[in-house]
Amino acid sequence: MIPPYSLRKISEEDISFLFELYHCPEITKYMSHPFQTIKDARDYYDFISGVNEEGSEPGMVYVILTSNKEAIGIVGLDYILGPTAYLTFALKPEYWHKGIMQTVLNDFLSKHTKLYKNIIVRVREDNTPALKLLSKLSSSLQIELLKSSHY
Repeated sequence: MIPPYSLRKISEEDISFLFELYHCPEITKYMSHPFQTIKDARDYYDFISGVNEEGSEPGMVYVILTSNKEAIGIVGLDYILGPTAYLTFALKPEYWHKGIMQTVLNDFLSKHTKLYKNIIVRVREDNTPALKLLSKLSSSLQIELLKSSHY
């Protein structure tokens, strides 16, 4: 059984959680630029919260909470430009393999993606767990496979 969860729009108070999430070696082994400092987390929060120099819309990123209101992950569209949006998601490792992220992604995508023609998710070609998860989703996504050495 999948534990109950809720989503809350990300806020400035979540910057330390973003740092914790994107500094975790199990998560960042598939990232080219893991967060090294809290400033990295703040910069990402600023990016997804406002209009950047390219004119993109503010992102729609949410914190995934347990029934006890513990932050365990994020899901959302972190870069939106016209009809195209980029999906982002991450979950604390202790919550992997419980069906949580598949449920969260299906619920999120069914509610928040109707406005966009293209939903793109960038995934390193060696990120087998993410690719397996994405193949199970009911929504149609464009998957951009990234070479491990270029991301």
